[in-house]
Amino acid sequence: MLAAGPPAVLVNVAGIGVAAELADTTPAQWDAVLAVDLSAVFHLCRLVLPPMLDAGGGTIVNVAWPASSGWGGGRPTAPPRPG
Repeated sequence: MLAAGPPAVLVNVAGIGVAAELADTTPAQWDAVLAVDLSAVFHLCRLVLPPMLDAGGGTIVNVAWPASSGWGGGRPTAPPRPG
């Protein structure tokens, strides 16, 4: 995978929110939130898992931010992981 060898650790910490009220949030904005906050985690885990397992293991840490527990003040934020 990399010249330095297989990954030993993956930390998924990226997240975005929408600075709009729920009623004003477009489907495209919501899709962007899902792409970063959920789909990216899935794709990155799938990318690093095979070489990690081949190397005997590793660590994957998925971090959620506090606002991900709901609609922060009526604004769509990251859905709680894992989705």
